[in-house]
Amino acid sequence: MPEIWLPYGSVEVAVSTRAENLAKEINQQAPPMNEESIRETIERIELENRTTIFSPKPSNSSIEIMRRILEKFASQGLDSSNITIYTDETNISKLKKSFGNKQINISGIEKPTKKIGKIDGIEVKIPKSLQQIKSQIIVTDVGLDPLFGFSGGPVSLIRYFARDAVAEAFRRRKNNYPSPGKESEPLLFANEFVEFLNESVSIEVLSSEDTISGIHYGNLVDAHKSASKQLLDTSRVDGGRDIRALIMGIKGFENSSTLANSLKAVWNVVGGMNDKGHLALIAECSGGLGSEALKMYVSGRLDVKKLLKSGEYIEGFEDLVYKQTVLHRSRLILVSALPDYYTETKMGFYTCKKAGDAISHILSNTGARAKVHILYNGSTTLLSK
Repeated sequence: MPEIWLPYGSVEVAVSTRAENLAKEINQQAPPMNEESIRETIERIELENRTTIFSPKPSNSSIEIMRRILEKFASQGLDSSNITIYTDETNISKLKKSFGNKQINISGIEKPTKKIGKIDGIEVKIPKSLQQIKSQIIVTDVGLDPLFGFSGGPVSLIRYFARDAVAEAFRRRKNNYPSPGKESEPLLFANEFVEFLNESVSIEVLSSEDTISGIHYGNLVDAHKSASKQLLDTSRVDGGRDIRALIMGIKGFENSSTLANSLKAVWNVVGGMNDKGHLALIAECSGGLGSEALKMYVSGRLDVKKLLKSGEYIEGFEDLVYKQTVLHRSRLILVSALPDYYTETKMGFYTCKKAGDAISHILSNTGARAKVHILYNGSTTLLSK
């Protein structure tokens, strides 16, 4: 009996199934850059007169890029005490630990208060730490996003400090289906939004298995387009037309720390499955539900139809919209640490305590001869038919 290990929080869990029930293992990932290529790419980035780094939610790969940038600064004779890194307050201690004894100023990003323009009546505000645009290096991670198509660059900034702009981007969507890996109207709006910041140097990092697979730099829009193309080329998997059952893990604590983060993997793969399929998601979700919309929904304070009709937006609302339009055609089985009251009673998912129980549930509902696909990392895999 084959035994396959899938990530679950900080550990891995075994998924055992009979050989005749195993369809295919999918472990798609971008190949890592070699050390020489990383070093040469960093050397080509022009950093003169740049004294601040802005990275709201850096991955380990982004932190490694920042470390190398600091080394380049030091080689140019710039005192590290003159450099400031701005990040989300939850990451300050992590960055200080990563950079050890280096005398670097690491500060939390303040609320956006600086008005820099308007787009179709939507006011563009940025934090004061982004005010000196010509001194900025913006470091983000590219990924798949169900609303914008791709995360990173413009999307990371608009999601982080411009809720009104995200609401406008949501209103510009073409339909109520997730569109990861596609150039969407919301993405085009995000690009317009950050045109005001295009004098900054933008560095976008493509990570794979905690290694660096790509470094793209330039202005925010161009770097994002280049990074998104590489991500699409390395993440897309043609599953054929016969995927009726799939069990999926999520690599990386941040990607599976909450239900909101974990659902992004569902939107990446559900479009590549047959209708009435069974999708089992293995995600610890130790950080809880994650988004304001999910919290309001499970407590009975959010009506999806009414909010859609009003045109309002609450953080994470798209997940509830996709749940209604996509998951009514599929069965989502969830293995997590979340209470069943939230996931089963309120969200309507089928819950299991163990990965083996999820396999048993799939086979009992699809037949003893059913073929089950195994996907190692749903956060970096775009499944298509």
